[in-house]
Amino acid sequence: MGVTEMLKGHDLFRTLTVDNVGRINAFSSTKAFKKGDLVFRHEDKGAHVFIMLEGRIHLTLPAAVGKLKLIVTAVENGEFFGLSPLLGSERYTATALCLEPTRVLAIEADPFRAVLEENHLIGMEVMGMVARAYFSRYIETFGRIQHILKHVPIMA
Repeated sequence: MGVTEMLKGHDLFRTLTVDNVGRINAFSSTKAFKKGDLVFRHEDKGAHVFIMLEGRIHLTLPAAVGKLKLIVTAVENGEFFGLSPLLGSERYTATALCLEPTRVLAIEADPFRAVLEENHLIGMEVMGMVARAYFSRYIETFGRIQHILKHVPIMA
């Protein structure tokens, strides 16, 4: 399946015009990763946003070398990730680690933002999706931290 078919097959892009799909297709590509590969690291320049096509990825928060990392979320098929560039951030805020062979759609962030700014309807839908993704990941992470803290003895 080509990039155009993937874009039109994704719920979010079904309302795009043929012209907009063609434009996004021009700056999108599929990328394959092996188990253990990093799609991006925390603080890497945020050049792309991604859609999971197949595989499994954990988004983790940064930690010092040799320290436990906090898993923010597992990315599911069809989900966007690496969303920081859509919010104007120059750097990724997490690390994306492949847990198995993985295939993603990589969309260049800057031209994608330009398409979203021109097409207000799809722009609002995408930004709503970004807000929901960030909020649900925040809630998941907060819940994990609360669970960990329940098991930490409090010293007086």
